[in-house]
Amino acid sequence: MPAGYRCGSRARGGWHRTLTAVLVVVVGSPVIGSAAGPARAGAAASVCARFSAPAPAGSTRSPALDELSGLAASRLHPGIFWGHNDSGGPAALFAIGPGGADAGTWRLPAAENLDWEDIAIGPGPVTDVPYLYVGDIGDNLHLRRRYTIYRVPEPASLATGGGTLEDAERLDVQVPDGSPDAESLLVDPITGDIAVLTKEAGGVSRVLMIPASQFLGGATVTPVLAGRFQLPDEAAGGGAAQRNVSGADIAPDGSVVLVRNYSEVFAFERPPGATLADAFVSPGCVVARVQERQGEAVAFAADGSGYLLGSEGVGEPLWSGAIRPPLASPTKWVAWARTAVTASTLVVDPSVTTTGGPEGSKATDPGKTGDENSA
Repeated sequence: MPAGYRCGSRARGGWHRTLTAVLVVVVGSPVIGSAAGPARAGAAASVCARFSAPAPAGSTRSPALDELSGLAASRLHPGIFWGHNDSGGPAALFAIGPGGADAGTWRLPAAENLDWEDIAIGPGPVTDVPYLYVGDIGDNLHLRRRYTIYRVPEPASLATGGGTLEDAERLDVQVPDGSPDAESLLVDPITGDIAVLTKEAGGVSRVLMIPASQFLGGATVTPVLAGRFQLPDEAAGGGAAQRNVSGADIAPDGSVVLVRNYSEVFAFERPPGATLADAFVSPGCVVARVQERQGEAVAFAADGSGYLLGSEGVGEPLWSGAIRPPLASPTKWVAWARTAVTASTLVVDPSVTTTGGPEGSKATDPGKTGDENSA
């Protein structure tokens, strides 16, 4: 690692189905979200009409969870979301209960938190077992040659209130030209394929795909550039930085992708039978705007009935919104969802008020340069 390397806010020293589509991209090709027809644009707006505006839903209670950077809904424990800290913190996952309750901390002794930016949940090598995927993919200074993705089975019990996860697998991913920063990780619930969405100057993100069949512990893979996209024009009001994605999640049924920046959330609909990258052919639409200190986390509820947002900072508010009608039950799409979650897992707490600043503002990250804090 280069001397003086800083990659976040702290400076501290087989799956049964492979990717079936052939993904071909010319480097100079247009942004794939820029030329969608009126029909796709109208469909996207219709999807966003199903999302309610977010309301306060509690706040993070664990004092150790001070830089929440990613969220994923548990498939085994109703009402639980998994989260993690940004760079330099312990290699640990935090179980977050209703209202932000501290439900325990699980350490990954075989992992390192260089710059963890997002978490996802999806299928893995064992049938009927949900796996947690952690993306060590951040690179504010554009120095990394490899990303790292960790995969570990979701803990079957939370009774102990914490523990260790010894059997985490590691996948090294060759970083594309330019060493792009990335803060968004997706795992397709239908195919198990992995997507990394980069965060780059000008707001044009690359969609980097890794077939599920290539996740072999200890291996190094080269991702496929499946396309590029840019957040819709609604994000332009806050300047170029508002086009930079800070988190993402895919619906339990694989039909919708949520992508966020620091203050807005956008939905991209995936056509039936299409690849995950095809979702970004749609121009997307605005789901929510929220005032947060530095919003980086977004996750669908496990039952498809809503979504949850989170921000860096101790005790920062969580925000939740409903989806009506709910998206399809995960048990209809993914064999690994052992527990059918039938009730909404998002509990709104109207007594919680936001501590965010003016719309579009965010706190300065002391571990980033001035340019990076503005992006």
